[in-house]
Amino acid sequence: MNHVAGFLLIVFLLIGGFIAITGVFIFMINEPDPNEKIYQQAAERMENRKQMLRIDSSQEVQPTERIPLRTLSTVLLTTTTPLMTDASTSAKPLTPPPLKYFDRASPVTVRVNNIVFQGLERPTTTAPKEIQAYGETRLSQVFELHPPHNQKISTILIRQNLLYLPLANGDIVAYNVSDYKPVHTINTSLVIHHLGFLANGKMVATEMRKSTLSILDENGFIEKQLNLDYDSKDMQVFNDEIYVLSRTNRNIFIYDSSLRFKRDITFDNELQETCNFIRPIEDAIFISCQSAVLEVTQIGRMIQKYSIPGGSYSLAINLLHDSLLAVVRGKPELHAFDRREGHLLTRFTSSEHKTAIWSALAIHHNKLYALEYVRNVVHVFYLP
Repeated sequence: MNHVAGFLLIVFLLIGGFIAITGVFIFMINEPDPNEKIYQQAAERMENRKQMLRIDSSQEVQPTERIPLRTLSTVLLTTTTPLMTDASTSAKPLTPPPLKYFDRASPVTVRVNNIVFQGLERPTTTAPKEIQAYGETRLSQVFELHPPHNQKISTILIRQNLLYLPLANGDIVAYNVSDYKPVHTINTSLVIHHLGFLANGKMVATEMRKSTLSILDENGFIEKQLNLDYDSKDMQVFNDEIYVLSRTNRNIFIYDSSLRFKRDITFDNELQETCNFIRPIEDAIFISCQSAVLEVTQIGRMIQKYSIPGGSYSLAINLLHDSLLAVVRGKPELHAFDRREGHLLTRFTSSEHKTAIWSALAIHHNKLYALEYVRNVVHVFYLP
């Protein structure tokens, strides 16, 4: 009997303890979180903000309305009222920014999709002179000369009524300037880059991808050859002196008709521009650089620069009476400068093509010959 009573007492104690523990657990679960009020207040503020944004937005565009991109861009460009306005802010019409022009900042060459841009540019609000009304003279083309078998033409020059075309295969084809028919061909063993004539009829040549200077006889055989310790860019012959422009863009080396070194000229190229062509005369040398054509003395002292703001040159140059002709890079256009005053006289333009690289010029009587390097053709124009 005592054992039964003890067992029941133990059972009752266990049941009571279970009930007490369960009650404490339930009480803990139902106890409110002390931060719950803060969370609720924050949620209410967020909801109020959303409602305010919906109200403001509905004044201009309904949330479910879809506006085409073209229409939206038109609204943004033409409206005089901002989409989000303030009561204290007055509406102002949109005004375009001032026009920006560009001038040369540094002599860097950039090529994009076969288009050459000379020099990095910086913006300026001053309109350059080339925007103003410079005179323009149209060139009238009378003939277009193509080389045999489409061989690449390296340069052109005229001597004794013959137009000489050195080709990539080593041939030099001579054409009659009156009817543009070939007269004879001179075979050489050189891949000629530039060509000139001495007074005795012998030829002077530089080679592509080789640092040599050669004297050729009338039949194209090499009589003398000099290995140069520099790379050449251009070569011209004047008064039986041979002028060679080096790739330093500031040095010209001069040799006699027997390839003996005579002197060198260092000219000022403070912008370190690329200079590709030269034209020596009795008392000066013209040098075609990126932003201007330089005129220096026979000892390298600067005389003057020929250019207009934004001009880009470094291509072929030549002289016509008292004018300097300079090819504009990337365009079928020549700038004619007054040698005495240095200002631009006129722009000779051609409407045959929008882009061009005229890498050589020759003048004979009233005709201008221009070698189009990319298309590999010689254009013949009447000079006005």
